[in-house]
Amino acid sequence: MRSLIYIGRRSKYADSVCGKNKSTEIIGKPGIILASFPRSGNTFLRNILLDVFSVYSWNNINVYNKGLKEFRKLKKLDALNAITAPGERKLNKLKEQFAFAAIKTHEVPKNILPICKQDAKIIYLLRAGRDALVYMAHHRKDIIEPGSDFL
Repeated sequence: MRSLIYIGRRSKYADSVCGKNKSTEIIGKPGIILASFPRSGNTFLRNILLDVFSVYSWNNINVYNKGLKEFRKLKKLDALNAITAPGERKLNKLKEQFAFAAIKTHEVPKNILPICKQDAKIIYLLRAGRDALVYMAHHRKDIIEPGSDFL
């Protein structure tokens, strides 16, 4: 299988597989969905994608929409030549982040698919159900008051 990156830069193959936006004008809907049950390693996968493949992923759809709103605002300022140096750096950072529009989710498909691209690619991370539930129980045990319900 061909590598998705070539020594620190994305390849054309990665662009075609991951659905890189050709133009920043068509940004709007995520093209990659990272779906899993909570506590199944989704954040670990996001860190690998970022560190190895330079693919930024958004934590959830609300954070994605906030970033999109800010990107559009900065894009308008840039078109008017009224953008400041920090604003320009932020715009360039957002362009990189939206190049591969990936989003993390624990939602069921009927809730997340309508707000994504038609041909969105889905990475579904599976973990043994029992392991995920035990891990979640240990995690919740540390943050929930003693004597309260588990869920």
